[in-house]
Amino acid sequence: MKARIVPPAEERLLLYGMEEERQAAVSAAAASLGIRVQVVEPAQLGSPLGRLMGWEGFQEGTPVLPEEIPAVECLVIGPMERRRLDQLLRALGQAGVTVALKAMVTPTNQKWPMVRLIQELRREHQAMTGETV
Repeated sequence: MKARIVPPAEERLLLYGMEEERQAAVSAAAASLGIRVQVVEPAQLGSPLGRLMGWEGFQEGTPVLPEEIPAVECLVIGPMERRRLDQLLRALGQAGVTVALKAMVTPTNQKWPMVRLIQELRREHQAMTGETV
């Protein structure tokens, strides 16, 4: 049987590394759909995604060394129905916001520290596009 995450009552996005103007555009697009936005600070990069999403059962992470702090933007989308994801992506597109590194929380990555997800997304992005972010 495959592990699944049951979408919680509150949909949430995690934002990391965005400038204020872009962060405001993402927040406005999400708010128009009733989706909560949480900004992840560098001090939180060692915390598991599940904890950052506000879910119970996840411990506080270990601090990330300053040299490990990535200088990139990242958007992490909490579990939501496909229809809602489509609405969110459409709203972000209409707001003119594109983010190279984005992912959904999965049963596999919910235990990963945020910094690990960012590192993995950077590797995948480079492998797929040849571009370094």
